This record gives sequence, C-alpha cells and structure tokens, in this order.
Amino acid sequence: MFLWLLLLCWTEVFAQAGGLRVRAVDYELAAFEPRGVVTLAFEVANDSARPQDLEPTLELPAGWRAVTPDVPFTLAPGESTVRFVTFVIPEGSSATDYAVRYTARSRRQPEVSAHHAVNIRVNAVRRLEAAALDVPDAVVSGQPYRAVFLVRNAGNAPVVVNFQARSSLGHPVDPAQGRLELAPRESREVALEVRTEALTRSGFDQLSLTVSDGTDLSTQSARVVKLLPLGGGGEGLYRTIPGRVKLSFLSRDEDGKRAGGWQTELTSAGAVDEAGAHRVNILLRGPDARQASALGAWDEYRFEYGGKGVAAGVGDLTYGLTPLTEYGRYGRGAQAKVMLDDWGFELYEMGDRFTRTGNRQLGVSASRAVSPASRLSLNYLAKSGELEANIYSLRAVRQEAAFSAETELASSDGATPDRAVRGYLFDSRGGLRYSATALYAGPRFAGYYRDQALVSVSGNYPLGEDWGVRASVLWQRMNLERIATRPALEESQLSLGLEFPRAAGINSSADLLLRRKRDLRRDPNVDLLHPSVRLNGAYGAGNWGLSASGEFGTTEDRLSDRRYATSLALLSLYLNPSERHFYNLYLIRDDNTYSAVRQRVNTSVGAGASFQLWERARLQLNLQRSVAENANRFFMLGFEQTLRGGQTVSLLLRSTSGRFAHQTDAQFSVSFPFDVPIVRRADVAPVAGRLLDAETGAGLRDVPLSLDGAIVMTDEQGYFRYDAARAGRRYLTLAGAGGAAGKVPLTPFPREMEVRTDGDNYQEIQFVVPGSVKGQIRRYEPVVEMPSQAYRRGGNDADLLAEGDGVPGALVLVRRGELEYRRLADAEGRFRIDGLPPGKWLVSVDEGSLPPGSQYQAEQLQFQLDVRSGEETPVDFRLLPRTRRMRMIPIESALNAP
Repeated sequence: MFLWLLLLCWTEVFAQAGGLRVRAVDYELAAFEPRGVVTLAFEVANDSARPQDLEPTLELPAGWRAVTPDVPFTLAPGESTVRFVTFVIPEGSSATDYAVRYTARSRRQPEVSAHHAVNIRVNAVRRLEAAALDVPDAVVSGQPYRAVFLVRNAGNAPVVVNFQARSSLGHPVDPAQGRLELAPRESREVALEVRTEALTRSGFDQLSLTVSDGTDLSTQSARVVKLLPLGGGGEGLYRTIPGRVKLSFLSRDEDGKRAGGWQTELTSAGAVDEAGAHRVNILLRGPDARQASALGAWDEYRFEYGGKGVAAGVGDLTYGLTPLTEYGRYGRGAQAKVMLDDWGFELYEMGDRFTRTGNRQLGVSASRAVSPASRLSLNYLAKSGELEANIYSLRAVRQEAAFSAETELASSDGATPDRAVRGYLFDSRGGLRYSATALYAGPRFAGYYRDQALVSVSGNYPLGEDWGVRASVLWQRMNLERIATRPALEESQLSLGLEFPRAAGINSSADLLLRRKRDLRRDPNVDLLHPSVRLNGAYGAGNWGLSASGEFGTTEDRLSDRRYATSLALLSLYLNPSERHFYNLYLIRDDNTYSAVRQRVNTSVGAGASFQLWERARLQLNLQRSVAENANRFFMLGFEQTLRGGQTVSLLLRSTSGRFAHQTDAQFSVSFPFDVPIVRRADVAPVAGRLLDAETGAGLRDVPLSLDGAIVMTDEQGYFRYDAARAGRRYLTLAGAGGAAGKVPLTPFPREMEVRTDGDNYQEIQFVVPGSVKGQIRRYEPVVEMPSQAYRRGGNDADLLAEGDGVPGALVLVRRGELEYRRLADAEGRFRIDGLPPGKWLVSVDEGSLPPGSQYQAEQLQFQLDVRSGEETPVDFRLLPRTRRMRMIPIESALNAP
C-alpha cells in the first residue's frame, strides 16, 4: 500500500535558549502496508542568536530506503523552514511499530542539535506466505549449498506469482527467478542452489525469496546463513572482538577556494566473553576534518561498556536523564548506570566541547520498580556555565505492550526559580489508537524545555477492514510572559480525515485542516488563519509505486486584512525492477502552505538511482533542483566496492550551489576489518588427527571436516589440525556433502570426542568403501498351479503364491543406533539406500505407509542385515494375503442352538 502522509509526533517539540526546534507537521498516527511511500514534513526553527549551517540526517529502520537525500541548509536567527523527506517501506517488513528519526545538527557546534522521533506502524498482510523450509545454518565458503523455501497461497482463489531469489553478498543463485501457479491453500517448494565464494574469515549471507503476483499481493522470506572460512582452525587462542579501521581523504572547493585534509577512524564493538554478557564499544576518530570538507566529521573518542545490569561510558557521548531535566546533549564526560532487581541508579558528568561558555552538567537519578510494568524515579541535574541552576524532578513511567503512560514534575532553583510538568499517554490495545501529550515549562525553568506550553492529541479509528477516520489537535504557546523583544507565538491546529476503501488498487484519503498562528504581544507581527483541504492517492503494482498529494487552502492575514490562495503538491515515484536496481523521482511544489510571510513558489525536483554495477560494487546517484528565493542545486554521487576479505573502497562526491555560492566536497575512503585480541583463552586446546583408508592405510586428502562449525581440510597425507578447540564434549563431522573420495567412515559421523586441555586430542578415523541395501516391496497372490516364479508359504504345496505388483510409496527405514536413513519406494515398489558403513543395520518398512484397508499383510516388517564394504545387500518385503480362520461348528450343535 502506498500512502502520502504528514505525521505529527509529540516527543521532541522543544524550545531551548540558543538552540534549535524540530517538530513534525500534521498527523501523528498512521497505519499502512509494506511497499508504502511515506512523506514526512518537519519544521526546523533556529532559536539561537546566530546563523546555523545545518546537516540533516534521516534515520530509518534497517532495509528501508530513502527517496529524498539529506540536503544541508542554513537558517538565519529566528528563521524556520519546513523540510520534506520521503522513503519507501520495503516488502517483507514485519507487522510492528517502527521509529523514524529526523535530526538537524549544527556543523560548527555539534552540541546544538534537535531531533524528532516518529512512530510508524506497518499492518499485517497475510494473503501469500513464504517460509524457509530447509536452509542450512552454516556452510563452507567456496562451496555451493542447497536451500529450499515453501510458498503458500493462503487465499481462497488461484494465483500466478513470480519469485526472485537474492543473496545479500551477491552470490549467484539458481534459479534467480521463476513462476508458480498456486491453487487456493496450495503450497509449493522452491529449491535454490547458491554458489558461494571462499572467505578468509567468517561472514554472513542473507538469502531472501520475494514472491509477488505483479500487483499488491506479495511476501518475502529470508534466512541468514553463516559462511565458514576454509582452513585456519577453530576457536583461536585469544578472545577477540571485531573492529574496522578507516582512512579518509577529504577535499573542498568553495567558489575557487580549496581546502583538504585527512581523517582516520577506528571502531570496534562486540562481546568480550563467551556468553555475550559483557560488551564494549570503542570509537577513535581524528583529527577534526570539518574545515577540510563538509563531508568531514569532528574528532570523536569514546569507550562504552555494557554488562548485566551495568552500563558505563567515557568520552564523547550524548548524555541525558529525563525529558524535563536533560533529554540529550552531546559533549565530553563520563556516565554510569546500574540496574538491580528493583532499584536503578544513573550518574553522569559532562561538558560542551565546541563552545567557550564553560557549560557543564552533573546528573544523578535513582529509580525503583513499583510493579513489573511501572517505575518511579527521583532525578537531580546541576548546570554550570552560562546558566547556574539545580533541577529536581519526580518521574513515573508505566510501560506495557501497546500501552505507555508517563508523568514528570520538575522544578529549578538559581537566580530565577521555576517549574515544569509533562504528561504522556499512548494506547493501541483496542480499535482506537491514540496518543496525548501535555507540557508546561515556565519562562525561567532551567531544564530541557523552556518557556512554552503544549497540548497535543491524535488518534485514528478503523470503521471497516480498509477504511477509517483520523483526527488530531495541537495547541502550543511560546514566550509565555509575552516579552516584547521576541514573538509570543500561539499555534493551533485541528485536522479531521477519512481513509477510503481501496478501489482499483488505489488507496485514497481526504483531510480537512484548520491552522492558526498568531503573535500575542500588544504589537503583533503575525496573525494568520489557514483553512485547507488535502487529497491523497497512491497506487502500487509489482515493483513500482506512485504517490500523490495535493493541499489547497486560503491564508487570511488578519493584520493586513489580506487573503491569498495557497497550495502544496507532492509527487513520488519509485521503480524497483530487481534487488540490484532502485530508481526514484519526486516533485514538491509549495505555494506558501506553511509560510508566515508570503514568498515565491518553492519548487523542488529530484531524482535518484541506486544499482549494483558488479559483484559487491554499488553506485548511488541523487540530483535535486530547487526554484525559490534561495534557489539551489544539489548533486551527490557515491560508489562503494567491498572486497572478498571485507575491505571496502568508497568515493563520495557532493555539490551544492545557490544564487550566491557554490561548493563541491569529495571523500575517498578505504577501510579494513580486523580482530582485537582481548585475553588469551584457558578453555581451548589443540585437536589433531588423520583420515586414512582402512584397507590400504593411505591418507585421504582434501576432505573438509567440521568441529562445532570450524572448518579445516586434510593435507596430502590425510592429516588435519585445529589450533584451538573449546574444551569439553565436541562433535567432529564431515563438512562437505561429497564424503571422502567415495568412502565413508567406519564409525558413522558425527564423532563424539572429549577435548581436554591437559590430554591427547588425537583422532585417527578409518574410511571404507560403503555398502548398500537394495530391495522391493511386493504383493504375492495365491495360485493353483506352480508358476515359474512362485513362493511356497510354510513349505506347504497347498499354499503356493505368485509374484504380484509392487507397492509404491511405502516408507523404508534403515537404522543403526541414532543414525537413520529414509527412502520412499518407487512406482514398482523398489528402493535403494547407498553410502552405508559396514556393519549391522536394521531395515524396516513403516506399516502406516502401506495401503490402508489392504487385504494383505507383511510377512515380516523388519530385517537385520549385515552390510559389507563395497557390496549390495538384498532384502525383500512380501505382502501376503490375509488368512481368515474359520471355526467348524457341528451340525447337532447348530441345530440345538437357542
């Protein structure tokens, strides 16, 4: 389903002295299906006394794809703007709630930032189902493997669907695509062969199968397969965590003035213990490269630790306590958090890095669980620098599935004491889904929110399977004391919408909106009333989608007694012909829909493409042209190549040009993966051995072995070695499906062994030519004369039986201990089981697989066979006519019967 919508979310609308404000516009809650095109509108305001060069960032859930690029922009003091972002919900997205975050951050002062998190719900679609049926958890890299998926038509009508199979690492998949005809409730298997490349270290490949009928009926299933390196051996002597080092070269050309520089970055994160209970995260990046290029980042150094109930960090982090004290501020310092059974404690101390104000914070929090879903906390924050104050707050939180409630009371002391209160409620347990927020922060309150009041309520309610109503109310006031030196804005908004049932594959909706923005000072500079109507429509078919929206209204300027028409048009188109290609096009035309002062019509047109050039090489292109008072052009080109060893080479070019300036930035980066050794392990020991032919004594070469997932290959003499294997009970088995040159182990795999740190872990394994079992399941019929092929039952000439038809589809089982093989008899009742090690085997037929209600019974249901190396052992199962026993009653007894 494709929807255009503008969402309003309560969470992070704020006003900070010398900071930024970000809020979403219009509706807060929405629900839609995968493959939807979503457009969000965010208002960004600069409340500081200086211009801000802002770098926006749109954070999407994994796998979601942005249509519009992150284009930098500048805001003058007191200026605000509305930014539009568009993205696509991918096929196969789970039916749950997702968070989408939009952040605006100052390049010169990274601690000056604002963000807004939006909650988006994806509806469940259960018409066509796909599931992984037989996909290995781990395979040897460099060798092909087989994967089987199950596709099911869960509807009540026949469908014809196409499927596409893809490896996330670009491995060839056969078949890569195909076609299935499915009757109602019918299931079909799709068998795939994936040809992998040899890796020098472990990796992960996601194998996905996408099924679609070319319209809105589609589904996806995916499994992650671990790729094991061939060679090396086992666990490793040291416990390590993965890391990556990146070297970047940067350049900038701004109106002919050139600059350049370089930057290195080292990252490492992972568990330092076997159970994964203790984890670390390390980032070392420098020097500061913001002056070298707009693509350069500031220098950053941090270390974080997380364990069971304990978390700590030191360095450059985002620190915070609660919404009213400090929601989140970037700086340099240290923090710690301890969570016990019922009690929790938090502590941090930090200071701003990029200002000379000496701003510092000390935060302390203590909380206690009053129930499994509720927690009460006391919080204290001390501020120094530009603002000297102590802030105290009491916060209560209740969090359940699909329900949350929050209340916080706070007060601040200092030269100008004040208070604040905030409440939040969210409930989606029933048909009605709603959220409500109330906030008051006094003019002299020293916390995160300041000098504002806000009430926001939003909800939607389904009226049927495909349609429903939605509504939202917003009221917000700034500058509560109406100080004459800055605007005392009051903004209110009311919206009511209806989502219509789908018709001809088109999703449509309509909304009525009323917005008012006015200055409450005695000498106001703005008083606008804006009624409007919005129409939305979207259509999707197969691998492409189109979304369009139009808003038409009138702005009444009550100060000048003037009226003028406004309009907003949004158009988004995307084409996704395969997993290797993605194209998009968008158009935004805004004629003063959100403007406080009438301006020129702002038109933005953009296009983008992302496609895989060759294996593990991807190219991304974005173009945008804006025509307005601040007309500009934006161009971005990105290329990334991933090598077999995990190394990456990337190039990023970005050019922005406007009426007064032109700037081009470039970044060339190379990165290398590595392992960081933490401590030498005491729980590992070497394991060695040899594979040999039991008859000749010659070693078997090039045989892959697996010990708990670690792969090694035997050498020319058949020897193998694991440098380090975990102590304890382990299982050694063949890693490949081909065996060892047509031979099988004398003792069947998996081979159980006890790895000892103080003992000999040598294994000698003998291989032999396998044997086989061959037979038939056949009926026998009674005859009067002796035929050429007959069977005498019980040695009695009166019981002669002739061979009849074979029994197809019977299940034959061959067992020895825990090892078992199964085969189905063919159309003539024949079966054959190869690859059996010599020894005693129990061969049986499953009586439940024989024809029901048959007039025949098996003479013998199981046999114990002595299978010999290189020989074929025959066995036949005979189904004989059932014998009815008749009791002869004397005539006299019968006549005397009552």
